[in-house]
Amino acid sequence: MCALAHRDVVEGRMRECVAALAYEHGNIGGAVEHASRSEATRLSGLAIVGSLTLYIKARGPLDVGQKWCRLALAGTETLGSAKRARALLCQGISAAHLRDGSVSPEACLLEAMRLARIHDDPWTEAYASAYWSMWQANSGDTTAAAETLTIAQDIAERLDDPLLEGLAGLARGWIHMTDGDGSAAVEILGRVCELGSDEHQRHFIRVYLGLALIGLGRNTIAAAVLYEAIATGIELGNVRGAAACVECCGYICEKLGQRRDAARLLGAAHAIRQRTEVPLFNFWLPYNSSAHAALEMHLGAEDYAACSRAGAAMREEEAIEEASLRLKSISAGVNQRSGRR
Repeated sequence: MCALAHRDVVEGRMRECVAALAYEHGNIGGAVEHASRSEATRLSGLAIVGSLTLYIKARGPLDVGQKWCRLALAGTETLGSAKRARALLCQGISAAHLRDGSVSPEACLLEAMRLARIHDDPWTEAYASAYWSMWQANSGDTTAAAETLTIAQDIAERLDDPLLEGLAGLARGWIHMTDGDGSAAVEILGRVCELGSDEHQRHFIRVYLGLALIGLGRNTIAAAVLYEAIATGIELGNVRGAAACVECCGYICEKLGQRRDAARLLGAAHAIRQRTEVPLFNFWLPYNSSAHAALEMHLGAEDYAACSRAGAAMREEEAIEEASLRLKSISAGVNQRSGRR
């Protein structure tokens, strides 16, 4: 079931697969636990979690995915199989997003790349190298990140794989954003945001494209991009992904002088980050700090804190719906100028 779901996601049926796999969480967890109890079935456990990489990333149950990975990978250190490479890829991606310190994204992704290369699995090698590049960029080492990214780019070109090309473009965008080059980030992210069949990846790219546009003061265009992104996050049930759009909507509201609304939306986004235990990536932090500092200065500490508390008390669905409506309204100027309705 999980292997077929991975194939279907790659072929463009992500929404259906996400809904079907979410319904099977109990059975998947039971199967992984059962497989981990015996040497004879360990490869089955690795195959299950390795097939769930795109699902776990898209749906957002990163803590659940990390639990499944730990169970499947326990005691498999001597197994040099392609299935272990994909399981390590799943664990490395989950660890990179959660960043709880219990699992090293570096160790998982590098070992996944090594095993994938040995077993001639270029797709896994490319995917792991792109995520390793993003992790290096997030850590501030953009020179090493650009070097690592050449592996993913070369494989994506050789396989003529739009999904991998989009992922490589996303990693390149992170490198530019870390270097403070918003214009270059907008150029590359805008070029790859429609590539591939992974709807969550396209959502992910649009979130960072929107953030880069905000940094350049192009708020109306940013709102249009983020409105598309939040719609996909809602459809996939990825609350954390939708919350990133809520966060960006707060930044736009601050720029437009809608400061109480901005503080409320940022309070709501912060509460979702805390609940999901998925913090902001490092290069995002200056955007966040700047918005909060501006809001506290203009509103005053007491009013700012009250608005933030009100946002934190909002239901997730309420905050996401409000941000969606605001992004749609702000982006109306783009549609009117282009003649779209």
